[in-house]
Amino acid sequence: MMRKYLSDRDLIPAGRLSEVCFDDFEAWPLEVMQTVYRELGQDGFENAKPAISAVIAGTSDYWKNPCRIDADSVRRITEHWRFGFDAVGYRLEEWEAQTISVP
Repeated sequence: MMRKYLSDRDLIPAGRLSEVCFDDFEAWPLEVMQTVYRELGQDGFENAKPAISAVIAGTSDYWKNPCRIDADSVRRITEHWRFGFDAVGYRLEEWEAQTISVP
């Protein structure tokens, strides 16, 4: 599915697609949403901003579970998905370094 998306995404007309880096969205959700509105040519961000801000505020106590994955799984994911990580600009080396192996 990812290979198909990557091969076809250039067929999507300008202004119809906005790709978001999850790390950026996590760090700056309001700013990223404003960028999405702009990239998609949507008016009304200022009107939507209070509702978006309320959703963001409602997730302020959210925390992610730590990633625990064995070294073999890391190797297989890297082997099979490197193309996807590379295509969207994620650096696998950082992910691999932060992965915690299961005993």
